[in-house]
Amino acid sequence: RSESVIRMSASSPAMQLNVSTTFTVLNDRWPYTSVQFFDGFPFRGVNPEEWWFSKVLYMNQDGKWSTYSNVNQVFQGDQTAANSTGTHFTALYSADRGNVLFLTKNFKSGDDLNINNVICSNYIDLHMNIMPPKLNKDSFVMKKGFQTSVEYQMAIWGDGSLTEEQVIQMGKKSIESGNLAINE
Repeated sequence: RSESVIRMSASSPAMQLNVSTTFTVLNDRWPYTSVQFFDGFPFRGVNPEEWWFSKVLYMNQDGKWSTYSNVNQVFQGDQTAANSTGTHFTALYSADRGNVLFLTKNFKSGDDLNINNVICSNYIDLHMNIMPPKLNKDSFVMKKGFQTSVEYQMAIWGDGSLTEEQVIQMGKKSIESGNLAINE
């Protein structure tokens, strides 16, 4: 069962959604080794080169970041930044239709699980996987009663003039404050 509470902020400088979501296994077991908590679906085609955004930035709770260029399909920065066990920031930028900014926080689970952000061109999305630690992935089973939850803030803001340096600063401020920090 997936349960989500979505609140829209009227005081934000951007269109912003604040989401609390919980996943609970109701059957004997969940037949997969991961759970996708959210999908960002702002894309017009299957191929990342066709997306309105030229880059995706990931920043983990330690401020390490990496970028992915959709057109060139090139990664830069710290490649571990897309994986996290705590608060993290993700941005899809720079686009005249608006940039998509995510702050994911308050991840809770009874198990030592990892968060992995995935660009999935097969399903035309960007999603967050909750996964078991690599050491016990083969034997990991989410049994009846298993529960995990996460909160995230998502905003659509700005235009194609947003720079990588601005995105990095918003990410750092967001992680430090625990709230999505959007330039005004």
